[in-house]
Amino acid sequence: MMPSETVAPTHTAPETTTDASLPAAEERDEATPPGNGGETATATPATIAVAPPGASRRGRVVVGSVLGLLGVALVAGVAWRVAETIGADESRRPDGGAVAVEAADVEVRTVRALGRYSGSVRAGSHVTVAPQISGRINAIHLDLGDEVRRGDPLFELDEREVSQQLHQAEANLRVAQATLLARQADYRARLRDLERMRELYDEDARIVTRSDLDAAESAYEQAEANVSVAESTVQERDAALEAARIRAEHTRVVADWLDEDTVKYVAERHRERGDTVSANSPVLSVVDLNRVRVVVTVPEREYVRLQVGQTATITAEAYRGHEFTGTVRRISPSFDDALREARVEIEVLNEDHRLKPGMFVRVELVYDTIENATTVPATALFSRTGVQGVLLIEPPLDDDGESPTARFVPVTLGPRDGDYVQILDPPLEGRVITLGGHLVEDGGAVRIAEE
Repeated sequence: MMPSETVAPTHTAPETTTDASLPAAEERDEATPPGNGGETATATPATIAVAPPGASRRGRVVVGSVLGLLGVALVAGVAWRVAETIGADESRRPDGGAVAVEAADVEVRTVRALGRYSGSVRAGSHVTVAPQISGRINAIHLDLGDEVRRGDPLFELDEREVSQQLHQAEANLRVAQATLLARQADYRARLRDLERMRELYDEDARIVTRSDLDAAESAYEQAEANVSVAESTVQERDAALEAARIRAEHTRVVADWLDEDTVKYVAERHRERGDTVSANSPVLSVVDLNRVRVVVTVPEREYVRLQVGQTATITAEAYRGHEFTGTVRRISPSFDDALREARVEIEVLNEDHRLKPGMFVRVELVYDTIENATTVPATALFSRTGVQGVLLIEPPLDDDGESPTARFVPVTLGPRDGDYVQILDPPLEGRVITLGGHLVEDGGAVRIAEE
């Protein structure tokens, strides 16, 4: 019995030590402020980690209880901080929690129904200058950006070969003409022989035979045919000479268009001096900048509103703040199969040559003008659960110092003109929120900031 009594106290010592640590941990948790939960959570695991691996089941339970208390303390601290923050935010809102917003009046004004498009500038006319004959370029008289007037020389081809062909054509014509003269002389001689044979042929006299007369007639007919062939040869050689003369003229290319006063410009130089070019191969590109075309594409839903003669306003990124005025001149009668859009060309007077071919521009077309339209600023539009509307400010029912409220009103929109949008339905009047609406609940109190 004595050995058993001696062993029992040995096993109870660890339990007594573990139980004694619990009140100390609880006292530390109660002494720690709620906002300091992070410090308690950091210090406590160091104390618990020294529990020996052989601790009893009761010790493990105590350790779990300590961890649970620390978690509760941590959550309480976080909740205290959140409550403090919300309270501070509410305290910063005047008028008992009203949200500060900016507002604007619902106005009645004239609205233009506009179509907005992006397009590109095209030259009023774009001419590619090419030789009508092949040859080597001897000289190009103009370069990129140079002015071109009617009658100005553009470029020249080597004319030596063409001159040789011209001289050859002239010589061939002279040969043909000489051959014709010889054929005509032979024809006249054969005609005289035939007439003489006819006079000598007499059935009574029998001075010449019938075969002699037939031979004379055949020689005459042959001479007559030779004259016809010679005349055709002369005409052929004359045409060849004229073609050679034209080819000689085409070695020198000059500017030629109907309007003598129009000044055009070299937009591109495709070849250099010394290049050999074939017929119709481009050498220069010349453009007219006095009138330019703006090309846009219009979708089906807006195509029916287009008319030739409508006014268009054009703006370019290069000239911010400046507007160009144009007129719709051409509307395509067909749509692109892929885009389902139609081409529209707008003519713009460009006397100062500020708009250049290839520039990116934005175009506004005025389709209609609406008088006495109910409008709100575009910034007054908000979306709630996928529905677009405005936040209409409603004054308090009585004058007891309460803040006005905001009511979300779904609307049907009309055209937008600049910063304003037409409201088709429902009828509106009063003021609408333009800034801060995303913080306002339907029916929530608001405070209108000072203008």
